Amino acid sequence: MTRKAIAIICCATAAVALGAVLLLVEREAKTAEEQWARAEKLHAKFLKRPDLVEPELKKEQDRVLAAYRAVAEKFPAGPLTPKAHLQAADLLVRWRRLEEAFVAHRDFAEKFKDDPAAPDVLRKTIDLAIQSRKGLPEILKLYRLFVDRYPQDPRAPWALSQIAILMTEAKTFAPDEIRAAWQELLDKYPKSDLRDQAMLGIAEFYKEAKSYEQAVQQLDKVIEEFEGKDSAAKALLEKSRLLAEKMDKKEEAKKTLEMLEEKYPDSEPARRGSGTRQQLEKDLKEEKAGRREEEFQKEHYGLPAGDLFKAIGTPGEYLAAILQQELHLQTVDVEAVIDPGKKSLTASATLTLRNGGAAKSGLLLQLHPAFKVDGASAGGAPAETVQKGTFLRIGLPAAVEKDATVTLKIGYSGSVDDANLPMRIEKTGYAAPGAFWHPLTVYGDLFTGTMKIKLPSGLEVRGTGTAGPVAKAADGWTHAFEAKDPVFGFFFAYANWKTWTDGPVTLSYVTEGFPHSKAYAAAANEILKFYASLWGPLPWTRIDLVESDLPEWVGGISPANLIFLNSKLMGSGAVPESLLAHELAHQWWGNLVPVSIQLQGYSPWLSEGLACYADALFLESKYGKARMEQHLAKAGLIYLERMLDLPDVAISKCWWYHPQYFAVIYMKGGLAFHLLRERMGAPAFGAALRDYAMEYRFKAGGVADFMGLCDKAGGKPTKDLFDQWIAGDGFPHLKIEKVEPGTPVKVTVKQVGTPFSVDLAVAFEGEGKREEKRFVLSKETEVLEAAIPFKLEKVTLDPAGLLLKRPGPSNEWSRKSSE
Repeated sequence: MTRKAIAIICCATAAVALGAVLLLVEREAKTAEEQWARAEKLHAKFLKRPDLVEPELKKEQDRVLAAYRAVAEKFPAGPLTPKAHLQAADLLVRWRRLEEAFVAHRDFAEKFKDDPAAPDVLRKTIDLAIQSRKGLPEILKLYRLFVDRYPQDPRAPWALSQIAILMTEAKTFAPDEIRAAWQELLDKYPKSDLRDQAMLGIAEFYKEAKSYEQAVQQLDKVIEEFEGKDSAAKALLEKSRLLAEKMDKKEEAKKTLEMLEEKYPDSEPARRGSGTRQQLEKDLKEEKAGRREEEFQKEHYGLPAGDLFKAIGTPGEYLAAILQQELHLQTVDVEAVIDPGKKSLTASATLTLRNGGAAKSGLLLQLHPAFKVDGASAGGAPAETVQKGTFLRIGLPAAVEKDATVTLKIGYSGSVDDANLPMRIEKTGYAAPGAFWHPLTVYGDLFTGTMKIKLPSGLEVRGTGTAGPVAKAADGWTHAFEAKDPVFGFFFAYANWKTWTDGPVTLSYVTEGFPHSKAYAAAANEILKFYASLWGPLPWTRIDLVESDLPEWVGGISPANLIFLNSKLMGSGAVPESLLAHELAHQWWGNLVPVSIQLQGYSPWLSEGLACYADALFLESKYGKARMEQHLAKAGLIYLERMLDLPDVAISKCWWYHPQYFAVIYMKGGLAFHLLRERMGAPAFGAALRDYAMEYRFKAGGVADFMGLCDKAGGKPTKDLFDQWIAGDGFPHLKIEKVEPGTPVKVTVKQVGTPFSVDLAVAFEGEGKREEKRFVLSKETEVLEAAIPFKLEKVTLDPAGLLLKRPGPSNEWSRKSSE
């Protein structure tokens, strides 16, 4: 290459370099406007490059950002500075660079707090903090900054509401802090659109503080001030919940929900509250019926009659498994030592069982969960045990074949502290049905055997079976009992008794000089004598009435030859004749003819329903027919009051813990026996019961068995009555359609719905005279004819109220009302 060529190249290179320098000098902006224009030009060029991908994409974005930031950096006092800062911040948002965007917006809010755009930027900063998942303290700090810095901004109330809402959702802030935020909103912005929300928030504060009255008052303010708006509907719904769930004011809650549905029928709160209102109506009806039942019990019995089934609990998986085993207790021999000071019992039980089912290598029994098995054997060989609640599983060392017997020996011990259980071990104590204080299968599985109980000296025992002599020793007294006739369980009570004996009845009580002892014993003897005349002699040679500190839900319980009476009742004064009549009837119905839950066709109606009717029969014998009818009519009204509004259930399908158990088994059950007596006639009905007591003495008998005896004693079938009143649910709805007062009188009676077969008493009245006649109805519409020797003025169906039927004016006719 020649020198000339080299010189030309060098000159060219120098010229390029000089041009670059000149270019750089030329691009240096001299004003903020010029730099802003260059940044916009660069931004526009970037927008024309949609094909850019990482890492070139970010590099180009950074060049654009640098160009805008240069406006603020080179011309910090210029009017375009905040605009350029904000443009860069907004581009970061657009490009989803949220963390950088958050910092940029936050910096703007601090540097340019007086700029007109600053409130919007701070608002956006809050959104970015939430999107980039900043911590709650940071977000709350920004909301608070907005409120304090821009109190006149229309969004300031909203920021306060967000503070309160976020603190509520966090569940880590003191309720007072949350309430303060809502109150600040109300105080600073009394005309805010968020005023209703703040008032609801304060109501929630009072609710969380369990100041329910103040919460309701606050909700009432919302309901009044915001009538016609959604917030009032929400307040009505929340008020109803507080009234129903926290304040036990269900009637007021129901009225609140009715107001909600009336004023805001199409609102979401009304739709949500509709189901709640319906449930409240159902609950209120049940409570009202329950109160009537309680009033009836208190008036008639003093306290509720004993309910064996309530004591033993609800059938479940294990109980079904026990029944399926087809095990039959033969004998039970139990020995126990009781220490009242420690509330403890230590015992050993020997059981002989016959296997009526398939061969099995394990048995399922029941034992009170307070007692733990210390050891068990079967046929003399060790046996494994597993306990779960009341249920005890025994693993047999060798299988027991069908129809073979097995002897179990079980040692167990424990303490009983819960005084509400059907067992108490204290200075005085008892084990009543439901205690399962010794192992057994199920109640109704009958056995014979012995019971021995050792207690400190001075304490005496009343128990199931024939009492033997007391073995007295320095370390305690041992009381022995033998059940020669089959029983469904061994039960006892102990105390330092005072006693009064009259014939087969002994009253044992703990109150010195109990003033009613003679009256109690005399009443019991009178009742026993009456029952013996109906059903045969008392099954036991003696009856012990014992004062016991029973739970409030039971006035008495009646296992074989031993009746527990609630001490609260005995302290009330008057002798509870009806309660005694009910419990003493169980000596026949429930003990002699046993409770038989293992029999598929059994119903507790044959025990509890019959005991209720036995009580009515005693009232009739002592006070006359009118007194019995009065009692039965009240019982029928209790049943009807429930079933007019609540689901009914057939007697044969109603077992313990069913919501309608008392109304169906006790009340309807008692009246069903009366309907049967009216159909059969008193002599035939009495004969059927005597046969039932004789043929099913210590033997399981069900509804079908009893019906067969009724048919035999009465000489005609009773299946229609049993089908409708025992196996079916519901009751008839009778309606007098027309009365033709000629000779004879014709009364057209219609049965609304499914016709029942009923024995109907009809009263005819007129000219100061009255005649009552009986008819059998079985069709939908029937014409009843009667020769009445006076001018008819009034007709009444079932005047005594002893037929379970829908009450109301359709059961009566009068000449005056028809004219």
